[in-house]
Amino acid sequence: MVREALSKITDVIPLIHRVTMSLRDAPVNLLRSRLPKFRQLGADSRRPGYRYMAFFHLQGIEFKIYYWTETSKAGAMVEAVSPSPAALMDLSQRLRALNMTSVEYAIDFMCKTAVDVLLVHWLLRRYSHFPGYTGAVNSAGRVFTGIDDEGDENSVSYFWNNSRREPNAVKIYERGPDALKRVKDNGQPFWRMEDLDRVRLEFVVSNGKLAARRKRLGVKFLQGFRNCPRMSDVLEGTFRFCVFQKSSQLPQEWDHYPELDGGRGIESFHVEWLAAVRKLKNAHQCHRDSALMAPLMRKIRSELVRYDERWAKQAEKALGLKLIPAGRVNPWTVIR
Repeated sequence: MVREALSKITDVIPLIHRVTMSLRDAPVNLLRSRLPKFRQLGADSRRPGYRYMAFFHLQGIEFKIYYWTETSKAGAMVEAVSPSPAALMDLSQRLRALNMTSVEYAIDFMCKTAVDVLLVHWLLRRYSHFPGYTGAVNSAGRVFTGIDDEGDENSVSYFWNNSRREPNAVKIYERGPDALKRVKDNGQPFWRMEDLDRVRLEFVVSNGKLAARRKRLGVKFLQGFRNCPRMSDVLEGTFRFCVFQKSSQLPQEWDHYPELDGGRGIESFHVEWLAAVRKLKNAHQCHRDSALMAPLMRKIRSELVRYDERWAKQAEKALGLKLIPAGRVNPWTVIR
């Protein structure tokens, strides 16, 4: 079944799903003088820390900005979905001190049919382990009970870290194209079962260890991130495809994984590992990388490197200057 599921992955596509940037000193007169003309709208309930919201476009990408008009509260926040190097280059030349507050790094596992999507979701839940993520595991949408195509919406799996200051979750979720996304009455997006064409693995990086890694890599601020997001380096070691070592106390690779997550979902190595940590003293030493999943991990790593290289080439074109590849100078920097 594992080999069958692997065969259903038609492509592996990394992407930057969403970026959120902040600017400490951003009086509204500065924003209006440096950004394209925008119309002031009311507050957004999802960003209660700001009084106003507006939209503007750069290089074909829509940006959303949150801000105040009061001089005593001069901070601003800027968001974009699927930003391009050219758009971020343009933005960084207009607002030079933007800090990358949050970045959503995503990997799409493309499939031909919705049934294939369910099988690939099962595969990723079955093998994925997220070192350092020791918080709760839960789900949304259709409860994950295995390869079940009788539900009417997609399933989302959340693997939370244990940070009280900045709770974040790795997500594994079924989805379709943005054009087919629907919205529930409570504002939550979803896709109908027949519209599914991929499984997305998504990391939200804001504060914490991964944010510290972004700082070391030189991509904490937009001036560095725009040149290359360093996705391959940021995500290195953040997830593994694992099985348990031989043990009479732990389920083996071909056994059923019975532990339930917080949404009553099943078949998750990470959930089984969390349960083992609570029960066994040596649980941290009882797992290893899966040989069956090694080819997929190699594919993911190579695609992440290619994604960074393509981004840097587009950034060079937008900037009109040559960049030094990562590894020689940290990060990708401009040759003057």
